Amino acid sequence: MSRTIYDLTRQMSDQQSFKTDLEEAAALAAGYFQNKYTNKLAKAVRAQRQKIVEAPPDEIRLLSALKAFLPSDRQADADQLMEMCLFLASAQSIGNELRQSVGHPFPIGMRSGGAPERSPGGFSGGAAGGNVREDLLGMLLLMAFQ
Repeated sequence: MSRTIYDLTRQMSDQQSFKTDLEEAAALAAGYFQNKYTNKLAKAVRAQRQKIVEAPPDEIRLLSALKAFLPSDRQADADQLMEMCLFLASAQSIGNELRQSVGHPFPIGMRSGGAPERSPGGFSGGAAGGNVREDLLGMLLLMAFQ
């Protein structure tokens, strides 16, 4: 019995061994949370993004159609804008699902028309509280005529 206590005391007083044990415990905890939460969330986000890719909102379809009419040096900008629209639409879709499941609003809103969605803080997702569609179309027109 006293040998066990001696070995345990000696092991705990060795700073390198104790540090290694703490690092292993932290790695185990991180792996646990990764498997339990992060991986599931990432899978749900990928699924929502795929839904948006398969049935893109009007903004993305319009940008895609107009991209062919842009100067070739601006087409990469249109791709980035479409990617941003895809991200916003995915975030809104996830937010809508969260809102339905927990009853709280999500702060990013992107609608195809009408007044922008607003969260309690007043953020609409658009510049200066404007409509996201109008903001995106304005960016596209600027890209086309610069």
